[in-house]
Amino acid sequence: WDETSVDEINELIFLACHRIRHLHSQISGGEQEASEEQKEMTNLVSFVFRICSSQTQSVLKRKRQKVSFGVQSPWLLLASFLPVWAPHCTNEHASLFSSWITAAVVGPDPS
Repeated sequence: WDETSVDEINELIFLACHRIRHLHSQISGGEQEASEEQKEMTNLVSFVFRICSSQTQSVLKRKRQKVSFGVQSPWLLLASFLPVWAPHCTNEHASLFSSWITAAVVGPDPS
């Protein structure tokens, strides 16, 4: 992932998270039948996690010493939308996010 693609990826995540927020509001407000919105939200949450995981794996494959946790990290963008997506994530998503936040606070696993 070069710098340009990271910016584009972050924009994509940002847009997806805003859509998740919108869907969350619709479901919470009972504006419409929630099943279609819930399905779209589940798909968007999975999509965003695939992007974040893929970017992280790409960095690790290039054998960098550590994954970026700064402003360029898609995980940081995802963290800013935590209250919106958390109620709709899977256990796998929660585990991935927990791993990232632990590495960001404690540091990457030395192994």
